[in-house]
Amino acid sequence: MIARIWRGWAPQATADDYQRHYESEVSSHLRGVDGFRGARLLRKDDAQEVMFTSVTLFTSADSGPALCRRGL
Repeated sequence: MIARIWRGWAPQATADDYQRHYESEVSSHLRGVDGFRGARLLRKDDAQEVMFTSVTLFTSADSGPALCRRGL
């Protein structure tokens, strides 16, 4: 099993929109990827922005979207 971690930041004003996008569009796409085993979106709010950490799980480094396999 391999976990891929991505971090991103959003202004407070649009953070809920990003979270909804991840939970609907991104999650839906990931379920169709060979080797996908699960995902979690972590959220840390602060006064002006929100940090998101996405953890996606795949069966191996050879599975997952091609973009994730670059540079391995």
